Amino acid sequence: MRTMNPVIEEINLVGTIADMKQLQYQNMLLLHALVELLDEKGMISKKELTNKARLLDEVSARLNRPIT
Repeated sequence: MRTMNPVIEEINLVGTIADMKQLQYQNMLLLHALVELLDEKGMISKKELTNKARLLDEVSARLNRPIT
């Protein structure tokens, strides 16, 4: 079985990381827009959202795993 050239493997890895960074940016932008809209419409305040995120983070830390 033939293995890939290490340089090609590294190029592929860098490309994958770049794709992941772009996806993360798009997800964060969408999340930010959603939070802003919910706040503007008075459905939930940024403070309420921040408090809930902190609570979930604390629970996740106690369970030593992400909350799904």
